[in-house]
Amino acid sequence: MPVSTRLFTAAALLSATALLSAGCARPDHSVAAAAAASGSTAGGGAVAAARKFTAPYLSTSATWQGPTSSPKAATGKTVVYLNRWAFSETNSYVLATARKAAAALGWKFIAVDVSKDFDAGVAQALELKPDAVISIVTEGDSDSKALAQIAAAKVPHIDFTIGTTNYNLKNPGITHIVDYHYYLQGQLVAAEAVLATGGKARLGLLHAAPNSSNRQEIQGIKDYFAKYGGGSVAADQQVSDGILGTPQLGQAAVAFIQGHPEVNIVWDEFDGIAVGAVPAVRAAGLAAKVPQISHEGDAPNLNFIRNGTGQIADIAPSYGWATWAAFDDLNRIFNKTALPKDDGVPLRLLTKDNLPPAGQRYEGGFDYAAKYRALWDVK
Repeated sequence: MPVSTRLFTAAALLSATALLSAGCARPDHSVAAAAAASGSTAGGGAVAAARKFTAPYLSTSATWQGPTSSPKAATGKTVVYLNRWAFSETNSYVLATARKAAAALGWKFIAVDVSKDFDAGVAQALELKPDAVISIVTEGDSDSKALAQIAAAKVPHIDFTIGTTNYNLKNPGITHIVDYHYYLQGQLVAAEAVLATGGKARLGLLHAAPNSSNRQEIQGIKDYFAKYGGGSVAADQQVSDGILGTPQLGQAAVAFIQGHPEVNIVWDEFDGIAVGAVPAVRAAGLAAKVPQISHEGDAPNLNFIRNGTGQIADIAPSYGWATWAAFDDLNRIFNKTALPKDDGVPLRLLTKDNLPPAGQRYEGGFDYAAKYRALWDVK
């Protein structure tokens, strides 16, 4: 289904990174220089606006924007994690982090494999009579049956990484959303595309089937261009779930670019698309002409940026921070305490100039785990 693609990290394609060790200069330099040489005043204004817009999201550190107080840890709770995306690097990281947060609170934590049949897996999870369930990327428009089961069971459900859309905000099966601000992510994509092309972005969209997340991102992209200028959406291509993790994904990316010669930069909706698209586009000799931007902050993609092999930016929330925030939200629910409107999870635009050390994800530059432990009064 569509949302399964968002967290996809194609293990079969990870070995491709080894083929890219030669590297090349960051593609946006040459593209931007050529555009700047044209002397476009309008483009210069758009570039200045993009620099101003992206500046707050380039810092490698973040200040605490979460709650300033919290009830003490509730006792004797059991939380079930709906382990849906077992193949994903991001999911594995969230799962490991969730175990640590649950242990800090003294709660029993159970991961239930719901990867083969989400609806049946949710039914199995609810049979365990948990005090709450948590999930990563569950969407009201495409997971209605599973969410109806959760609502009927009257079990609190925290979903994190999904944006605040009407599909989810109005769904009784989702108690609270840890928001990653997908609309803002789209705006940052557009702003980076403006910077990479000297204010002459002709952006191609390469994405999965429409879902509540990518709808927000695409709207953010279009609204940014409409407000600040410097580019437009030149082409739009949907890729099917069935080709993810196969050579067909790379072939589709190359065909998309070759079929739309007006495109000078591409947005890959998430790292699982980019991990297949970036090596294929480079192998076709198109990386310098058409750089790529993605989202999630997975290790192979950050290496693409680090090595100058075709991906120039990645929009990265702190998934670890969001996981601890989800457990803080559950603790508030158990203590009948008001939930925050925004959990304060930081979002960063990662380029070659502000990447975390090799092998590390973006974590916000703040010890959020220690902060939550202090709020809960636990060791």
